[in-house]
Amino acid sequence: MAGTAIFREVDLSGFGYKGVSHVGHGHSASAQLVREEGTEDILVAKCVSLAALNPKDQQLAHQEVFLLQELCHPLIVSYHDSFVIDGTNILVILMEYCEGGDLRKLITTKSESGSHFSEDEVMAYFVQIVQALQYIHSVKVLHRDLKTSNIFLTTGDDGQSIVKLGDFGISRVLEGTCDAAVTMVGTPYYMSPEVCRSEPYNWKSDVWALGCVLYEMCMLKHAFESSSLMGLVYKIVSDHYDPIPAFYSQELNDLLRQLLNKQADQRPSVEELLGIPFVCRHVQRVGLFQSDGVASVQRGSAQRSSSARGMSREVLPSQEGQKAFCLPPLSPGAFSVGPRTRLLVLASRIRHRLVANRMNWIATFADFDDRGDGALAPETMRGALAQLDLGLSMTEIGDLVDSLCEGPLVHLSSFESKLVEATSLEAYQLGLSAKKLLEPIAAGVLPTLAQWDVQHRRALDTASFVAGLQQLLPDISAEQVEALLLLADKTQAGEIDYVRFSEEFASAPAGAPP
Repeated sequence: MAGTAIFREVDLSGFGYKGVSHVGHGHSASAQLVREEGTEDILVAKCVSLAALNPKDQQLAHQEVFLLQELCHPLIVSYHDSFVIDGTNILVILMEYCEGGDLRKLITTKSESGSHFSEDEVMAYFVQIVQALQYIHSVKVLHRDLKTSNIFLTTGDDGQSIVKLGDFGISRVLEGTCDAAVTMVGTPYYMSPEVCRSEPYNWKSDVWALGCVLYEMCMLKHAFESSSLMGLVYKIVSDHYDPIPAFYSQELNDLLRQLLNKQADQRPSVEELLGIPFVCRHVQRVGLFQSDGVASVQRGSAQRSSSARGMSREVLPSQEGQKAFCLPPLSPGAFSVGPRTRLLVLASRIRHRLVANRMNWIATFADFDDRGDGALAPETMRGALAQLDLGLSMTEIGDLVDSLCEGPLVHLSSFESKLVEATSLEAYQLGLSAKKLLEPIAAGVLPTLAQWDVQHRRALDTASFVAGLQQLLPDISAEQVEALLLLADKTQAGEIDYVRFSEEFASAPAGAPP
């Protein structure tokens, strides 16, 4: 994730977990290996700053954790425990650790060696992934982020490599719930043609991603690749993948063709996959996970889940050894807005609105790309941003487009980079500073601003909005006013949507009077 992390890890020693090593971090989350005191089990601890999410996304994050508690299968990364650290608003999720790493790293190692997986090796991994996918589909859960880096490996008692499907839900929690799935920031190698066309994600979209994983194991590269993001989308929608090596069987080729069918309704379901004789033979050959084994694991997982729910708690920060992350106090320069920060905040607002409207930006802007080369004339880009109604004034749209121009054109790859960069510390910290500034008077922000809306239009001109802020905060500085004006969604004419502003930056705390 782009940008400097606000925190790298959280000290969990006060909760019975000793840090072992750092795994990764983002602007609002971190992951680390910890050792559980007493059992000495190694677990993955994922810590998410709920302060970085709006109330709706906080609720979604908790729903994702509840989902993880309920999933019990030997081929699913198992849930261990979760809790929110009171006083810091950090959600901690403890998950099974898979010592074999992930399938993507294994594929990279195989590629560097100059060799390929045998067909039996490919299918051994494949049928395990299919069985894991069958389970989650049977309980009405879509994975939505199936890829080789979310398929983990461990070793069974007999020394056989076992697949563990993970990070469906938690990956979206770490990225800000539905953000990653909707805006497709990053390179979407596993995105299905229907999602590229802004159609809803469905069961067959998981099957397409499964086909991309199978192809990657055979070819040691992605099924569709391009030097530009827009070019990649066009290939997914209309191009063909390179044939896999000739030493793989015709049956494997036929299986790939079924999985990577451009038409979703012509792809097999996971249940239908398990009825294909070629797949059945490999399921029988691997023979790992019969129904009685699943039942025994489910019983054990249910016991752990019950215990974990009893342990899940709001923890007081006074526990001995507790050194949890806290938001930093407002610094004198917390509201400083330079040219770079201004552009990042504009991009961040676009990204936020795309997520809220569940819009895939790639497909959305492809509609304006008449030449099909991933570049738009500046006036076309301005018109596109205006037509999409993403909460920017025409002045702000002009400033952003001017910053993206490379010669006579705006390249959509540059726009994507700006969306990625929008997660950086400057834009993120400015939003947190605004929330902290308004927190003491949060309950009064909306009714006070509404008093200035004499025509009841849900929008205020700049002078009325500033007057409302000064009524709420008599000592507010010009720098703080400028920052709040920048953060606020606007009409194209430049009027402030004060209702949306209040919802985002001045949500009243629980129990506050209306």
